[in-house]
Amino acid sequence: MRYWKTIIIVTFTFMCTLAPASGKDAEKKDTWGIVPMGAPFYTPDTSWGAGAYIVTYFLNDEDGVDKPDEISVYGTYTLRNQVSVGIMPEIFFKRGLFKLSAQLEASRFPSSFWGVGPDTGDNEEEEYTPREVWTDTSFLLRVISDVYIGPLVHFKYSRLEKVEEEGLLAAGSIRGDDGTDVAGVGICLQIDKRDSIFYTKRGFYISVKGSANRNEIGSEYDFFWSEMDVRLFFGIHGDHVLAIQAVSELSSGAVPFQAMGGLGGNIIMRGMLQNRYLDRCSIEAQTEYRFPLYWRFAGVVFGSMGEVQPVIDDFNAGDIHTAWGGGLRFIVDSEQHIAVRLDVGTSEEGAINAYLLVKEAF
Repeated sequence: MRYWKTIIIVTFTFMCTLAPASGKDAEKKDTWGIVPMGAPFYTPDTSWGAGAYIVTYFLNDEDGVDKPDEISVYGTYTLRNQVSVGIMPEIFFKRGLFKLSAQLEASRFPSSFWGVGPDTGDNEEEEYTPREVWTDTSFLLRVISDVYIGPLVHFKYSRLEKVEEEGLLAAGSIRGDDGTDVAGVGICLQIDKRDSIFYTKRGFYISVKGSANRNEIGSEYDFFWSEMDVRLFFGIHGDHVLAIQAVSELSSGAVPFQAMGGLGGNIIMRGMLQNRYLDRCSIEAQTEYRFPLYWRFAGVVFGSMGEVQPVIDDFNAGDIHTAWGGGLRFIVDSEQHIAVRLDVGTSEEGAINAYLLVKEAF
């Protein structure tokens, strides 16, 4: 009970404190904006933490682009001594002819590992501490309206600072158990027909990435990796929205566990711990209903399912995992509909987990 009282008190205190900082005239459309936040947050994978998050956006109406430039900068520290800093630019050039889409992050993030496969048990959990620097960077060319394609560069430096002495990672049986270097080049395709990147009421978004990770360019292991992210949004009435997302990560070859697809986290499969299930191939899907409540408050209900397997041919109905829950939103920036979110989710394993973060899950 004390756990839930703490989350509720901190959440509502934080939301009310932010209200004056976002007091823009909703009828006035600024050409740019900054939403700075210094806030506590909570996820089951991090416990309580403090984060600084700055969303800067620049509207592109005069340049013939209907999406804003967005640069998000963040830094976090948690009670589990997890530290991360990063930047996520999404910037258009030459009246939308080119687009830079990237994320760069450095972290020291103590985490949990349950092994690889769709049937790992809760009692197999072990802790490890990786130090990582990684980036996904794409420079894209617009081929037709809202359709971009271009080269992708992926890099990850990962070292395991600490593992459990009797665990799988210490036994030397898992590829990447002593850390790894991943370096790959490939291609990225983006189709973005959303009416807003912050709170989409209608439209769709498709991202397809693929990279070949090779020794010749600095990768410790040779393997192929691909990801597809499809999001659909259906406006029902006003701010009532039905949102659907499906994500797949497929890889083949000598894949280190750091590059495998996993289930769980604060986006899809909310309620399940991050990477609770992990393997070379993962497929996840979720549905979320978003609706207004009162003033700047809104709510959501969501459900998701997913599965991991070593190869695509092994996917079957018996290994599907599920998670579901609901959440509360507080609109910090009413013009762009940037929100603080509190989600509470659970899975078939029975644990109830909460997430206090910034921006919609997808």
